[in-house]
This record gives sequence, C-alpha cells and structure tokens, in this order.
Amino acid sequence: KNRLPKECDSELILEKIVPIISERINVWSDIDKMVVDGDIQYFFNIPEYPKEMLVWKKDPLKLGSSEASVTEQAKENLSLVKNIFEDLKDSDFNVEKLKEILFKLAEERGKGNVLWPLRVSLSGKEKSPDPFALSILFGKDESIKRIENAIKLLSK
Repeated sequence: KNRLPKECDSELILEKIVPIISERINVWSDIDKMVVDGDIQYFFNIPEYPKEMLVWKKDPLKLGSSEASVTEQAKENLSLVKNIFEDLKDSDFNVEKLKEILFKLAEERGKGNVLWPLRVSLSGKEKSPDPFALSILFGKDESIKRIENAIKLLSK
C-alpha cells in the first residue's frame, strides 16, 4: 500500500481495482513495475496524454482523410458517448447496459472509432482494462468528467 499514490486512501477504490490489477499480473512484483511504469496512476488521477492518442490508429488517414477530420470524428464520437452517459439513469449505469448501448453506436460508427477514444479518455493508456469496466469503476460522474477532458483536448 505504501507504494501506491497518496491519493489512494480510499479503500473503496482499492477494493474496485484489486480484481482488475489481479487479472493483469503474473506475480506480485508485477505491481511494482505497473507503479513505476505509471500503469495504475489513472485509477486515481485524470490522465494526461497527447490528443493524437484519442484517434483510432486504424482510422482512415491512409485513405485520404485529413488529420482534422479524424480528430473531429473522435471528438464527435466522444460527445455522443458523453450524451449517452448523461442520459442513463444511475440504476442503468452498469456493464450490461453500457455494452448494449455503446455497441449499437459502435456498429454505426466503427467499433474502434467509438471504443478507442473512450478507453484513452478514461485511462490515458493504449493498454488498459476495457472501457466498460473502467466506466463502472470510475462511476458515471468521473467518467463524464474524463470524457469532457478529452473533448476539450481535441478542441485545442
């Protein structure tokens, strides 16, 4: 516990992240590496990352789309996700309901185009737990705050 960030005083947060971290390690010392590499800081702090990271890497830049258009697309998709989150009743903010609604959006707009920027906005990482698990871990309000942060970044 002494190696975790000082913001990690909440036992509730620890209870929520232990199962997620346990899935990602083989031996206990892997946690030390995760801390050193900054792979768990996003559980406690809104992450910082370059805005380019929010754009799905398999996006159509190669197909002639401009950087501005793919950035705008990521911003638009995050805005749609934010609206979905805001419209959901707290009692419906669960993994099953999020998957049901977000997969519909992802089918229309491209899975990576929707789920990738959501993952990055929540974790600031290319590799992290899935965005559904992260959303539930952070809760509705914190998830929306992190999405808004990403939208602001894409607006710069």
